[in-house]
Amino acid sequence: MELEYMEPKHQGPEELKGLSLAEASLFAEKALREIRRDDMRARCIDGRYPEGSAAIAMPGGDAGLLAAGLGLAHRMRGKGIEVSNEAIRDAVFQVIGGKEKFNYHTDQHALEHSGTAFDGCGHCRLLAGDPNSYFLDREQVDFFRKTIEGLKAEGIKPDVLSGDHRERAVMVIRSANNASGKVWALDGQAKLDSGATQVFVYQSDLAEQRFAELAKVLAGTSSEAKEHQVEIEDTLKRIAEIQLQRTKEALAEDLPLYTITIDGETGKFSVEKT
Repeated sequence: MELEYMEPKHQGPEELKGLSLAEASLFAEKALREIRRDDMRARCIDGRYPEGSAAIAMPGGDAGLLAAGLGLAHRMRGKGIEVSNEAIRDAVFQVIGGKEKFNYHTDQHALEHSGTAFDGCGHCRLLAGDPNSYFLDREQVDFFRKTIEGLKAEGIKPDVLSGDHRERAVMVIRSANNASGKVWALDGQAKLDSGATQVFVYQSDLAEQRFAELAKVLAGTSSEAKEHQVEIEDTLKRIAEIQLQRTKEALAEDLPLYTITIDGETGKFSVEKT
């Protein structure tokens, strides 16, 4: 008998309250850390990552960067500018420093019930189920899935997260006054007085740097792409923003949203409920 995969349970507001502003500030105080600029890797926004995980929290990690790039290709082809799926994949590998560094995740639930790593990331599962909402077509979803499966077959394994989702907020991280070049990241877990606490994390500035780097690499693939570099970057960022919003609506619609603004020089921060 084939088992049907079920998404790990997201605790509802009747079971787990969203963080108050005071709690969100305390969480940021405990979870914020400085990292080395040359040691940045991507992770998903998922709050189940252990403390000290990769810094660039964005939907799907590097898989999300690939999905945003494929959405860009779909959009640009609609305007008569040819950007192949393969060009997007190869550009993503170049941006992250080689395909062996590609970061994606699954979870124990998916491995136990479906055996498919792809299903263990909510962002990946959602875009596969509704490609149009993520600016993709079915052929691109198949390409996306085959890319992930191919990486796994080559020994590039996903992070495996465990447990149910117990996120109590969504936190968007931004930097200000960052002339020093310091980089600050927020973990998705920290211990508050109420115990171990999870939040969804989006490292806005670090993710946008990745999008800019991807646009620059793509601009070098052809003279036509070079002429449209600004449009490519703007479109890529807009598609990534919409993909993020689609996933947030599906996984965290009822959770409070906080913007954490960090002084890049000192690490001091402010928390605002959005």
